[in-house]
Parts: sequence; C-alpha cells; structure tokens
Amino acid sequence: MITTMYIGDTTPCAEPCVQMGEDDYIPRATKEARRFIAQIRKNYGEEPGLSVLEIKRNHHDHGVYISVEYRYDDESNTHAQYGLDIEGDVKGVLEHWDNSVVDPGPSDIEKAAAEWGIEDIDYDLF
Repeated sequence: MITTMYIGDTTPCAEPCVQMGEDDYIPRATKEARRFIAQIRKNYGEEPGLSVLEIKRNHHDHGVYISVEYRYDDESNTHAQYGLDIEGDVKGVLEHWDNSVVDPGPSDIEKAAAEWGIEDIDYDLF
C-alpha cells in the first residue's frame, strides 16, 4: 500500500527555516525543501524503486505550510527502511546544512507552472 512518512520541515533539524506568514513563504520554503531533499539524496542515495521524496503542502488553520515527506510502498522492506533511515538520520548527516549542497533549482513541474503563469502549485497532485 502506498503511504507517506513525514521526514521534516524544509531544512535540517538544527537549522532555521522560513516561517509561515513571512514574505514569499511558499517560494522560499520550496527552495529550502529542494535543497534539503538534495542533501538527503547526497547522503542516503536516490529513493528505491518508485518511492519518492516530495515537497508537501499542508493546509493549516493559519494557512499552508511546506514539509518534506517520503511516499513509498509500505509492503517493501527496502522502501520502508530507506525512509526510516532518513527519518532517524542514522548517518548523522541531516542536523546541519552541508555547504556543498545547493538548491538544484526548479523541477520540471515548477518550470512549466511558471511558464503558464501558475504561481501556486499544489504539490499534492504530483
């Protein structure tokens, strides 16, 4: 069965992140999340099979906030273990930013949305 696992906010756990309500929250948080996912992949490798680390929009009483989640098949031990290793940071590499990791830039979906003038992408659809 396909399920999701909450990995964290948009930055490593000991780093500050942009806060809901700040100017340009969504694009700034999305940029942080892309960089965080790049750091995860650098240290834990690419997601196994069809599992995916994703940027998730979460609706809240005070607006929308961004998080990093892992979508995977919970019937696969390999997929589940990958997510658990990241969630628990078994390698101890996700507490602070790795300065060698940069924002990889907009995804193809984000580029297409910008081309079409769509400013608010609902990542839950992808």
